[in-house]
Amino acid sequence: MVSDDAAQSEVLSTVLLAAVVVALVSLVGTFALTSLNEQVERTEPATEFDVSLTKNAVTLLHDGGESLRFADLDLLLGDGDARTRFDLDEATAVDSYDRDGDEFFEAGETVTVSHSYTGRLAVRVVHTGTNSLLYDDTSSVPTATAAPTATPTATATPTATATPTATATPTATPTPTATPTPTATPTPTPTPSPTLAGVTLQDTSKNSNAVYDLQYDVDDTSAFDHVEVTFDNRANDWGDTTTSSSDARGSVSFSQGGEEGSTYDVTVEVYDTNGAVTDSVTITDTADGTSQSQGDVTDGDSPSFAGTVVDDLGGDEANYEASYNVTDRTNFGSVKVSYENLDSGGADATYTSTDPRTNVDDYAEASFGGTAGDEYRITIQLLDTAGVVVDERVETDVADGTDPSGNADLSRPTSPTLTSTSVKDKTKFGTADYQVQFTVSDPNSEFTSLEVIFRNTDAAWATETKTSTATNGNVKYSAGGVGGDTYEIVVRVLDTDGIVVDEQVITDVADGTDP
Repeated sequence: MVSDDAAQSEVLSTVLLAAVVVALVSLVGTFALTSLNEQVERTEPATEFDVSLTKNAVTLLHDGGESLRFADLDLLLGDGDARTRFDLDEATAVDSYDRDGDEFFEAGETVTVSHSYTGRLAVRVVHTGTNSLLYDDTSSVPTATAAPTATPTATATPTATATPTATATPTATPTPTATPTPTATPTPTPTPSPTLAGVTLQDTSKNSNAVYDLQYDVDDTSAFDHVEVTFDNRANDWGDTTTSSSDARGSVSFSQGGEEGSTYDVTVEVYDTNGAVTDSVTITDTADGTSQSQGDVTDGDSPSFAGTVVDDLGGDEANYEASYNVTDRTNFGSVKVSYENLDSGGADATYTSTDPRTNVDDYAEASFGGTAGDEYRITIQLLDTAGVVVDERVETDVADGTDPSGNADLSRPTSPTLTSTSVKDKTKFGTADYQVQFTVSDPNSEFTSLEVIFRNTDAAWATETKTSTATNGNVKYSAGGVGGDTYEIVVRVLDTDGIVVDEQVITDVADGTDP
């Protein structure tokens, strides 16, 4: 027979056991559901980062885990309300990389950005693809970079002299020296490769000859070694040439007889100090006198023309002179004036001057008779100290005594000026007879001479120039057989550079009546 107390114990045990089982099942289910939810919701990349913070830079190290695309990462720096966001795929936002060149941020690679924060600085790494926070830490910005000071070693206390009853004082344990924290070394900025800023191919081919003058300018020259220029005739290779130059800015000339009208490939290659080609340009050109350019060969300190003048003085032969003024003269080299007769190849001429402001009047002295009325191409080129053409004026003109358009006024506030001019027409018996009276004001002593051109528009042979060095005087002209002809009488004042700074034109018929 079982007692009532025993029966109650069995019932109680059964109830307690059932409660424990229910509690365990609930606990296990809750843990399983929680773990499942975490697995479903955790989609951000599993990556470890380490950050080195200096006074003016933050270096982010990929310390292990999943490789991430730079395009999916932003670095956020913050101090109170101030925030700065760096797109790690944007090279202009990043000071330096230590990476293998692909698009992924991988273990062992670093990114360094600069900052100007002080005090406490929050550093966060955001994965923009999942909008998840991969790193979040706040540290104090160092006030200066300094070598750590080691903690001095404590001096041991001497052992006391023993007495029959005293205990010796133990020796003190020295304090260990602190280990300094190493400072992160910034990744060096790579040296830029040299590149071509510009190339100009001056084509002056004529008289069946292919003639070129190639000019070039190289930028980012810290690793520059040399350039190679190749002139390749597509039709044949007997005159092909390759020229090397160690100048980062300069010119290369080429001439091949009998090949005017041929097509050339002109290639410029830039080499660095490792012998690698870092940039190249190829210009395909027909040797016909037409020039080409790519890019810009001028520098910020290149000289330039303040103005140019081409005077067509007329007569029975082409009679030209050119004047110019150059500004920004620090790197001024020379000026080249070329006359190309488009109707007669034997009447070409080129003159060079190293004067930054002057008059070039040598063409008339070449005595190219019979060229009046011929068409000319007149080119005025400004070269810097490297021989590169940095400014240019090209005019096409008929040699008829009429100046081409585009002439500048080269006078200055201190230049001499005409104050009075009068023309007396004393023509009689078929002889043109003129007397020109003048007065020149020259308060700054810049006057050098006065020219009077008696230009006969009906008979070019009767055109004549008279000169005076006086500031107050007269000039006379007489020519038989041209009475009744029309004249343009040009009175010109020249300064000490030979530049025409004042001018007056009077038109008159040689008939004895004053204009």
